[in-house]
Amino acid sequence: MGRGDVLVIDDRGFDALLGALAARGFTLRGPVVRDGAIVPGPVANVDDLPRGWRDEQAPGDYRLSHGDDPRYFTWAVGPGSWKAEVFPPTQELWRARVENGERVVLREPQVRPAPVAVVGARPCELVGLQVLDRVLAGGSDPDPRYSEGRRSMFVVAVECGAPAATCFCTSMGTGPAAGEGVDGAGFDLALTELLDEGGHRF
Repeated sequence: MGRGDVLVIDDRGFDALLGALAARGFTLRGPVVRDGAIVPGPVANVDDLPRGWRDEQAPGDYRLSHGDDPRYFTWAVGPGSWKAEVFPPTQELWRARVENGERVVLREPQVRPAPVAVVGARPCELVGLQVLDRVLAGGSDPDPRYSEGRRSMFVVAVECGAPAATCFCTSMGTGPAAGEGVDGAGFDLALTELLDEGGHRF
């Protein structure tokens, strides 16, 4: 396949996509149900994704419900963020050791985590990552860890088909379709989840 090509896949094809990314050394992260919300987390296959889950969002209100819907992405963006996948909130920056009772030696760890594949990023989240790119990877003094993590990140976007009353697409200059952000696409592969007389497919 080349850039811009379109392909239709079913659940097995989607699962094969996740397997192919894992086989290429990516650590898979996707939406998972945890602590009463849909948030980013580790995934191994499609069974880990929030199939059949829906959310209800309003100012000051967030709740989940589960049904027989075979789709994985019938919910709006929740309280989590993909930022932590490339810029963890806790990191070891350096260690200090005292040698010979007086000399302090500083050492920076050589950390090269496995590249991350984000599965299920929404268009508004892509724009959020682009803002982080400008802040943490742009300018005269980019953060090396964030920059490396973003360079190696593979992003599978999923078009938004279930916006909530609390969504902020318009204020971010984007919309329900990936690629509408202010700085371009921001993804490697975009999926549109469909369920109609043709069946469930991407």
